[in-house]
Amino acid sequence: MKAPKMPEGQICNVCNQKSANHLTLKAGQDKPIYRCCKCYILEGGYPAKQHPICQKTKTKMSKKAKEVFVRLGFKDIVVTKEESENGEYNTSASYLIGYEDAEGNECEEDGTYLNQNKEDECT
Repeated sequence: MKAPKMPEGQICNVCNQKSANHLTLKAGQDKPIYRCCKCYILEGGYPAKQHPICQKTKTKMSKKAKEVFVRLGFKDIVVTKEESENGEYNTSASYLIGYEDAEGNECEEDGTYLNQNKEDECT
């Protein structure tokens, strides 16, 4: 059986967000599964040395953020222009949305990037 080719512009079948770079077809499977580098690595695939996107993804997934930022949300309020200019309203009510690094990549409170295996952490 001839191996199927990767269609141009194929989207990852797992996360449905990123461009697929990996194609797998297991015995007894009718259709191939297309995965982006991140989903391929998360499912146990080994990043190929000749594939720079895989290498970059694996490196990023195994690092911790140098500095962690907290993303906060606030309740929307509508005030008059005068109230806005005079600061006559309270905006202290906030809620936690999540944590991220300086580039906006989501991470845990301790800086561990989301969706990485614990044994891959750099300490």
